[in-house]
This record gives sequence, structure tokens and C-alpha cells, in this order.
Amino acid sequence: MTPDLHPDTNGTGTAPSVKPPTQENADRMEREPVSEPLGPRQCSAKSKQSGERCKRWATPGASVCATHGSKAPQVKAAAERRLEQDRAQRAAATFGLPVDVEPHAALLDELHRTAGHVAWLGDLIQLVEDPGRLTQYTEAGRRPDVWVEMYQAERKHLAAVATACIKAGIEERRVEIAKQQADVLVSVLRGVLDDLGVGDRPDVPAVVARHLRAVAS
Repeated sequence: MTPDLHPDTNGTGTAPSVKPPTQENADRMEREPVSEPLGPRQCSAKSKQSGERCKRWATPGASVCATHGSKAPQVKAAAERRLEQDRAQRAAATFGLPVDVEPHAALLDELHRTAGHVAWLGDLIQLVEDPGRLTQYTEAGRRPDVWVEMYQAERKHLAAVATACIKAGIEERRVEIAKQQADVLVSVLRGVLDDLGVGDRPDVPAVVARHLRAVAS
């Protein structure tokens, strides 16, 4: 027989009889933050008999054990989401190498990347012929399909990044950078033309302008 690794809380050798959590308590436990990392942790609930903290292990991803409400559908669903987020964060920490980047450039890159995500997910959803496939059914009830949830989350993120770009003056900065680059290019061209001894020829400005417009187009 496998030994019980979760000590009881009433000293009788059996787990205390606890009623299923009310909707209010289940909602509270679903919202309750769980400290990182999501490894083994002691149940945060208190025994009604002794008033002491429960000595059982909390269900992975939750803050309480099965006896104290982690089997409630919404708590179970929240725990699964926390575990998924934890796995994603650990993967990012393991495989994501630090990169030197200028803050404004990082914002602009994120804007373009997120816009691409939104466009791709939107096209993917449009390809679904049966609208019923865009809904999933879990123990917590009916909810949008995972692709729809991702699409909605990316749209929200895109709006947030766009707002951040506006507040940071990204467009104004791009114009300023373009002006600086143009000044550098003009300075280089003038130096080259002067070294060739043709900088003072009257037809030089028109020739240079024609080639610059060809590059820009």
C-alpha cells in the first residue's frame, strides 16, 4: 500500500470531513495568487477543527489541496492555466538569451511582430468553416477556442503596444532618424563629388536627386 504523504489535520488518521467549497470561496481561491515557483507547497487553508494551517500538499498550480477546494472546476481550470504560464516562463528563461536593444527599437519591433501575430491568427480563424469549432467545453463551462483566445489576447496586446509607441513618440523619432540619415548621406555625397572635382558642376544636383528618388521608390 502506498503511504499517505499528506498528513491529516485532525490527528485521527483520516482526513477531516469538509464540505465542497461554496461558489464564493471557489471564486476567491481561483483569484488567489500563487507564489513562484509552482513547486510543492503547503495548502494555505486552515482546518476548521484545529484552526491551524492544513498540512496537506496543495494541488500543483493551486494554493489549496483537493480537500479544501482545488477540485472545484474553476479552481482546477485556473491551476492549469498557471502551470501552462509557469512552463512558458521557464522555457523563455532557459532559451531566451539577452540581446542588446535600444528601447524605441524594441517597442517598434514588438509592434510589427504583434501585428503579424494578429493577422496570422485572424486568417487562421477565418478558415474555420464550422463556427462550432471555435468554442471549447471544459469542466468550468463553455469558453472560446484556444485560437480565439490567443487572437483576442494578441489584439489587446497590439493595442497596448501601439499606445505605448504613441506615448514614446516613436513616429517622431523615426522622422528624426530619417533626417539624420539623409544629412549623413548628403555629406558623404558632397565629399565624394568634391574629391572627384565635379561638385561644382550645375547638373550634379539634378543627377543626384534622380538617383536618390530611384532608390527611395
